Amino acid sequence: MNNLLKLICLTALAVLMTGCSSYDYYQVESNFKMSAANDRIPATITKGQGFEANFPRLATIAVKAPDFCVSESQSQRTGTARAETNVMQTTCGVEMAQIESSLAKAGFGVISWKVLQNEMTVSTSHLDAAKKLRADAMFQINSLERGVTQAGQDARWDRRFYITNGGSKVPTAVDSYMANLLDTYAKQNEQAMIAGIEVLSASINASVTLVENGRAIWFYEWNNVQSQEDADQIVANTYVYCVDGYCQPYVPQEYATYNDQLVQGTSDAVSIGAKAADRRRSVHDKLMKQVVEDMVGRFTL
Repeated sequence: MNNLLKLICLTALAVLMTGCSSYDYYQVESNFKMSAANDRIPATITKGQGFEANFPRLATIAVKAPDFCVSESQSQRTGTARAETNVMQTTCGVEMAQIESSLAKAGFGVISWKVLQNEMTVSTSHLDAAKKLRADAMFQINSLERGVTQAGQDARWDRRFYITNGGSKVPTAVDSYMANLLDTYAKQNEQAMIAGIEVLSASINASVTLVENGRAIWFYEWNNVQSQEDADQIVANTYVYCVDGYCQPYVPQEYATYNDQLVQGTSDAVSIGAKAADRRRSVHDKLMKQVVEDMVGRFTL
């Protein structure tokens, strides 16, 4: 009889303890934020001695391409298509044509980089070739590059905390201890989310040299990094449950809604998505256009 009473007491105590346990379900919503376009580091521009005095008389500009750059067709560079066979493709031609077009729109007479290069067959230097072509200045592109860095550099995660007890999602405030705990679990999930995600950039280093005396009067350099506006939105959701102060992450169960309505047929949309390399080229093309427009615009100010 005594043993039976003890068993009943222990069972009741266990029930009471279970009933008093505190269960809390949290959701951490993490939004990946790269630098906004307004926050990007601007171009570095240096005006050399004589720029202000000589700029008004610059009417014709010869454009010099960098010594080396990637050879791609227009469709490859913009990412709109993949060129199986390149016909009439010119090394650096697409980017250089964009620079020449921007200078022409700004009102300058433009001597194409290809013409300047062909003149080098009978000239001793590019300045000598530009002088023979009657250019006032030479716009020299020292480097023109596309870059790729790992996501997470110069970026941040913005986190919001929610209580999800009973299936609802309610914003909540937590103390510093719980915030640090939720941050720890969220960071593990966030790192997995951005692994392999790239941040793209396009850069130009250029200078302008007077043909008559070889004096460099203007310098430009900018590494244009992909901004939040050019990137896909990345959201990481981390779920944590806590029992009496003990917490650990979990994966919520997803239940599909059952629908017993009869249907006469179905349809699926078919979409041939762009390959990752093509999407990369498309973003690089946009970044490069921004650099070229900024460079020519700053030169003509």
